[in-house]
Amino acid sequence: MKYDIKFPARTYKDKGLDKTYWTTHGNLWVDDETKKMTIQLDSMPVGQKFTGKLWVFEQSEYAPKNQFGGGASRVDDDIQF
Repeated sequence: MKYDIKFPARTYKDKGLDKTYWTTHGNLWVDDETKKMTIQLDSMPVGQKFTGKLWVFEQSEYAPKNQFGGGASRVDDDIQF
């Protein structure tokens, strides 16, 4: 099973709703047989808001690509890097 490692980089408004823009910084893999976990960090967030805490999300079929080419092919965010 593969998961995305993300950070809530900023908030913004879309059609009057507050939303969070998440940046992807790597992946976490869980081996189905051994249950061992492996983490690959491709980048680290910078700035005053970063406290060392990152979030892990199950990778969806429509996950945006990160700057290193990971993720799915469809992009749903309004800002492309």
